[in-house]
Amino acid sequence: MYDIWREETARIRAATGCRIAVEQAARNEWPAVRQQFEQNGGEVLRWQVERERVSYVGIYTAEWSASARALLSLLVSAPLEEPSLAHQLTNWLVASQAEPLPLPAKLESRLAWKERRALFLLQRTSESQADWTGIPPLLASFFNDPKQQQCLYLPVNERDLFLLVPLSLFPDIDLDRSAQEIEQALLEWAAGIHELFAVEALEEMRVIVNSPLQRVHELAEHAKGLTALASALARFRPRTLVAGAWQFSLEKWFGSLPASLSGSFQRAFSERFPQPLTSEQCDTLDALFTNNLNISEAARSLFLHRNTLLYRLDKIKEQTGLDPRLFADALLLRLAVLFQHA
Repeated sequence: MYDIWREETARIRAATGCRIAVEQAARNEWPAVRQQFEQNGGEVLRWQVERERVSYVGIYTAEWSASARALLSLLVSAPLEEPSLAHQLTNWLVASQAEPLPLPAKLESRLAWKERRALFLLQRTSESQADWTGIPPLLASFFNDPKQQQCLYLPVNERDLFLLVPLSLFPDIDLDRSAQEIEQALLEWAAGIHELFAVEALEEMRVIVNSPLQRVHELAEHAKGLTALASALARFRPRTLVAGAWQFSLEKWFGSLPASLSGSFQRAFSERFPQPLTSEQCDTLDALFTNNLNISEAARSLFLHRNTLLYRLDKIKEQTGLDPRLFADALLLRLAVLFQHA
């Protein structure tokens, strides 16, 4: 798009005699660059995120008379036409990750947010050169949206795509149910999306869902939270491919720590537990923690006899000196498992 815009602006500049330019900025510097440009009397006409850079077309408003601006609108061809709603929303979303930006009023009016929407993050778990063009048709039938008009697909890069789905497209979700029941239902839909990609696209996808959003202004904040959770899961729980934003708070917390502080924690726990826990021990503890230290439920989730689980817990106690059945000891073991995978 940058090269196309350069040709377009050169043609407009020659026809009008007014300054118009296409520039680029690093994505993380874009909010500051735009603010500085506008403070200097500039006006951004179009901008688009391309990988880690933002291309933008700008003019200096005072130099453009009404007649010149009218000519500008006649000279602008397809590459500078109004981008789609999804494209504009994606650009705003990407820019907002570096620095919170207000949602433009024009974009808000185009969106016509009339009901709560579920926000999903679809994240590829491996490097891929594929784009996202095949995703909307695949999910259209899944959400009964054949014309692809109700769901919004927001690909922020080659790896991550945000999906906004109106709650009316979930036939099994009763909006009068409790927030916890709605979240559980959305988690089941996230598992369905994961399975859909595994079966139909032969692609492993991490799918994370957020609690329903009331307003579009919440989008940037919650999208950033989903990205942080995805990063924490990839680091600490790589086998966890379906999750809700309300889960794994400990992993999110540790992932947000400064490197120096997290390193101190890791060293302290390495000294406290010089013999690492085996993968079987980690799975055993994880099942126990997931089931709130309920022995019977943990054994059932592991398909083990209760006595077999008790034997495993006794071996962990013998090795670490901590009893996983006691809350205080379980908390230390929970952290030990987390830091071991850091």
